[in-house]
Amino acid sequence: MFPGTREVRIIDQPQPPVVKGTEVLLRVREVGICGTDREIAAFEYGAPPPGEDHLVIGHEAPGMLLHRTGIKEVVRLAWN
Repeated sequence: MFPGTREVRIIDQPQPPVVKGTEVLLRVREVGICGTDREIAAFEYGAPPPGEDHLVIGHEAPGMLLHRTGIKEVVRLAWN
């Protein structure tokens, strides 16, 4: 979502840096949207984080755990 230009687009995000400590790196496989996301996509409210021009919406995503310190096997998970 690009509120400044009132555009909704699907974009590729760069991979975050290597994680450390208790952070995890996840690969999102799909994402769900809810009524709140629909309202944000209609530009009723919602703003990008400071310093960004876009807002990422969606939640309830299944994915795979790619990296966490101390975990070596592939883990499939879902989060909200």
